[in-house]
Parts: sequence; C-alpha cells; structure tokens
Amino acid sequence: MTEQTADTFEVSPQQEQLWQSEPDGPSGRIQATLTLQGPLDPQALQAALRRAVQRHEILRTTFVAKAGIRVPLQAVADELDPTWSTLDLSAAEPAEQAQRLQELSAGEIGQPLQYASGPLVRAVLVKLGERRHGLLLTLSSLCADASSATLIARELVSHYGGAGELVDDPLQYADFSAWQRELQAGRDD
Repeated sequence: MTEQTADTFEVSPQQEQLWQSEPDGPSGRIQATLTLQGPLDPQALQAALRRAVQRHEILRTTFVAKAGIRVPLQAVADELDPTWSTLDLSAAEPAEQAQRLQELSAGEIGQPLQYASGPLVRAVLVKLGERRHGLLLTLSSLCADASSATLIARELVSHYGGAGELVDDPLQYADFSAWQRELQAGRDD
C-alpha cells in the first residue's frame, strides 16, 4: 500500500456485521471467473484491472484497527494495485485443467487476506490454450458482493476493449456507507 491514504471512514452496517461475526477479519470471499477467447495481451488486461480498481475506492480500501473501537475503519489508498499472478495450464489435458482450476479457486478462497495492508483484490490469469484464458478474480466480501463483482468484470472488459461508456463519477462505497449510517441514526432517534 502506498504511504498516503486519502481518508478513513466508518464501515457500513453490513461490513460491521461481517466484522463482528469474525473479529480477525471476515473469511468471506467473492469470486468471478472470466473466460477469454481469442488473442490476449496480458499486460493490457492487467492495466485494465488496475484502471477498474482505481475507479472504485472500495477496491483500494484496507481496514485499520483503532484503539477503543471494536470494528476497524476503512482507509482508502490513493493507489493500491491488485495482486496479479499467472499460471500456464496450456500443456495439460482438459480434465486436468478443470481439476487444477478447481484447486486454484479453492486455494484463492482459502488464502488469508491482509486487511490492514491490502490489497483485497487478487487476480490470476490462467492460460488454457493459445487463444483461451481464464481470469479468476477473488475479492473480500467486505469490498464486493455478486452484483459488484459483475460490475467490476464489465468494467474490466470495457477498459480492456476500449469500448463502452463508463459513468464519469461512480458512487463510492464510503459515500453509500455514510448515507446508510445517517439512515440508521434517523431510525434510532
């Protein structure tokens, strides 16, 4: 993580609930696998993922424990690259590829996250053939759900292909979280 963080924010009620259920950090993960057909430029795909992460503060978020507070605060880094690795399975038979992909997925789900330092977004590009690849994205459940993983995948494809219009100023999760807290405080009054 870079030395500078933009700001810290309270976690959302949903994040707080996840954190309180597992005080060392939620073990929940969201995974998405993109199947990529045709010629591929791995460096351009990695750059596209970086751009998607840069657009969304929640994907550059870490969680900072503070003395006297039972749940951490969200800290948004100015920059935080997702973890990126590659795996070449192109020489393996299809059945072995399928088994190795299952093992990879389970391994990524089980790999601990560094909530205080990040990143909380990991990607593995798997070469399955000369013109076939898979991209496995794993994100903390504090940062994404199934709907947001789908959005991230669409943005990744848009950034990679250079097509499609993206909203200039997407709603940031910290703003949404503050709004949820305000609503909750209004109900408690």
